[in-house]
Amino acid sequence: MKDELYRNCAAAILAGGKSLRMGEDKAGLTWEGKTFLERIAGELGNFPARFVSLGAEQDSSEGQVRQTQEGQMPEEQVPEGWTVIRDRYEDAGPMAGIGAVLEASPFPWVFVVSCDMPRINSAVAEYLWEHASESTDLAEFTAIEVQTIDTTGNYRDAREALLDGRRIEPSTVGLNWENVSKRIIPQLIYKGQVLQREDLCRTGLYFVCPQPVYERVLTRLGGREKLPKFPTQPASIHFVSYDYLNSEPVEDGSIAPLGVLEEHCTTVYKVQEAFSSLNLPEGNVYRDALRRSLYGSVDYQFETPSYQMVAEPMTEYGKKE
Repeated sequence: MKDELYRNCAAAILAGGKSLRMGEDKAGLTWEGKTFLERIAGELGNFPARFVSLGAEQDSSEGQVRQTQEGQMPEEQVPEGWTVIRDRYEDAGPMAGIGAVLEASPFPWVFVVSCDMPRINSAVAEYLWEHASESTDLAEFTAIEVQTIDTTGNYRDAREALLDGRRIEPSTVGLNWENVSKRIIPQLIYKGQVLQREDLCRTGLYFVCPQPVYERVLTRLGGREKLPKFPTQPASIHFVSYDYLNSEPVEDGSIAPLGVLEEHCTTVYKVQEAFSSLNLPEGNVYRDALRRSLYGSVDYQFETPSYQMVAEPMTEYGKKE
């Protein structure tokens, strides 16, 4: 099977994005002494035809000279043995790069990867080749949700105070933990319900998140005991939590390694059940909160002022004597 793969399939790396969110070329990021592009190219070097898609070229305003767009990798940084492919359509996303590669490839199959996957290797291509349908129809897919946590506020005022006289002022920056209940868990339930009705999604949803986010999700759902383990099935939700590995010291400027801390497979029905089962507090929580705010104490007793009525004799027409 491996021999058939390397006789009938080309390899392509998509590196034509503008890296607007990253702020610099992702393919040129370094890890363990090599750029992402160099690492991927080294892993996929056994393919008979190899392409790197660098996106569409751009006309400059001076003499219509073709040039690389801002944020894209220059052609001279493409590893030797890899052919540069340009998109026919500008700003058309990854599909433009895939289309250009398919037009250029002499083989009917192309193994396509993104430039921000430095851990990809040829074993993935070999696995996909073994499971590929002869009709080229989609055989199966796996749904993966990678989640972090949103931040709120900013450092601007605190930074300006620090620059202006070295004054220390608190910033408004924080982690938006409210999103766990408002967005993350409802999305898990919705996607889990949709995916369990997909014929080709047989393993459910994988939810990958930092360990603190996973702990918040568990807390909101009532703890681990509310999410019993189940075997993999279309209605599965696989929680995969990760965090920094502190076993080895990390040099300044290097990437800190991450590792999986916990894996737990339950079902979307159990997540929905736990989310809907409200653990209501004791009564009068709002009253007590208002009392603490107004009087400084829950046990404050408001004294009603007393009034004394004095009766005076009246005349026949209601006038005082």
